[in-house]
Amino acid sequence: MSADTDDFTSTRRIGNVTVSLELEMSGPSTIDLNVDETTWRKALPELADAEWVPFSMSSAVIQSGQATLVIDPLIDEPGSRLRNEVEDDYRHWSSSPGLRAGLERLGVANDAVTHVVITHAHFDHCLGLTIEQHGEYRPRFPNARHYLGAADWLEPEERPAVPPPDADTVFFRWTFEEMWPRLDEIQRAGLLELIEGPTAIAPGITLLPAPGESPGHHIVRGESDGESIYHLGDLVHYWFELAHMGWIISESEGRDLQAMIASRRDLLPRIAAEQAIVTFSHAEFPGWGRIVEDGDWVRWERIPLLQIDDLERNG
Repeated sequence: MSADTDDFTSTRRIGNVTVSLELEMSGPSTIDLNVDETTWRKALPELADAEWVPFSMSSAVIQSGQATLVIDPLIDEPGSRLRNEVEDDYRHWSSSPGLRAGLERLGVANDAVTHVVITHAHFDHCLGLTIEQHGEYRPRFPNARHYLGAADWLEPEERPAVPPPDADTVFFRWTFEEMWPRLDEIQRAGLLELIEGPTAIAPGITLLPAPGESPGHHIVRGESDGESIYHLGDLVHYWFELAHMGWIISESEGRDLQAMIASRRDLLPRIAAEQAIVTFSHAEFPGWGRIVEDGDWVRWERIPLLQIDDLERNG
């Protein structure tokens, strides 16, 4: 196993598979949980005085044999209309050169991508599905099958026309004014596949249902040469949710607490038992770690950069 990391791309080998994390944006996030502040500060003494925690938005690329997968092409490219809007709203965050630059560093052209996994239909996971030109969209990855949990798909007549009273208006606008037109274009192009249940999409790559963040949320499992890796999508947003399975970032935006807890209790102990490499979309970059058993629960164990460097020297 070996690894390599720069400011925006972090790559490691898992068996015979190459997995790369591609940073889009990063910055401070307030700690917004469904438990009161006194409770989480008492449970997390290392955050006793913290006003915020590091937060990232990252895509992932898996290169395995003849398959090249992109997991969650997050935000449109730097310089685009939409990227400028997002960066304006996240003006205290840092932005990377974008997924296109990351793919170029890996030697991957857009038309060489064979699979695109959308872990769930939230704007910050799929606004990069298309390229906008002259006010029209076209698929960014024209030769790729695109996979989305069927329970996340809404027909046009099912989509709200106005925000619900408790909705985050920015989330609502980017979802319904920006995300759905892009998903619609992928469907019109015949590239979208709606899935239910565990789904093998390429040799060694399986999508597993993990509802809670959204009804159709899926995680990604990769296996090669006796090693495994999991991309958890938004099964958690903060690392400490792994040890506190009843905590979620917020119950707004359609999150289902009980479904989330059930998914975590089902999947996390199994992942820990595999001693798999684990990452998730919003882990502080580069978000490599493991889930380890801790009594009746599990916890996040981050792989520090020094260990990654050691792996590269000894790989």
